[in-house]
Amino acid sequence: MSRFFNIQTDAEGVCTIFLYGDIGDYYEVQSGRVARELLEAEKAGSRIHVRINSNGGDVYCGIAIYNAIKNSKADVHIYVDGIAASMASVIALCGKPVEMSKYARLMLHSVSGGCYGNKTELRRCLEEVEALENTLCEMYAPKLGTSVEEIRARYFDDADHWLKADEALALGFIDGGYDADP
Repeated sequence: MSRFFNIQTDAEGVCTIFLYGDIGDYYEVQSGRVARELLEAEKAGSRIHVRINSNGGDVYCGIAIYNAIKNSKADVHIYVDGIAASMASVIALCGKPVEMSKYARLMLHSVSGGCYGNKTELRRCLEEVEALENTLCEMYAPKLGTSVEEIRARYFDDADHWLKADEALALGFIDGGYDADP
């Protein structure tokens, strides 16, 4: 039995990590735990499947998970099983390949958060939100083969952008589906 509850290993040594739940240090998908699970999975085999069903969550934790997966020495395949929303849609970008159920959804939107303070502190908070949005645009752009400005204009307009698998494929977010009709 693995001491990592979130990893399953099959008979061929392929490890599967489940990113099921909200992202953040106080939620189900914690950056430190995912990074440790990834390192453990790399020891067990050269191929890792990451399965996503997440509404998203904390941007900073999500960036740490993105970097851990992106820098993995393993052959990482990502599967969107139900939903990859918000920060989870960014994490989904790092698979080689990324596949999505035809029943699943991908969702992108502007960064949201909250702050408290005087007008100077509120301005700083807004500047940080804008900087985070720019960072996320920089993360999406290479996968989609487009500019940061195009990503910002299309997806960071304060609306939720829901994509079905066929739309996500046509736009370049994913590389294919795993339960397509024959």
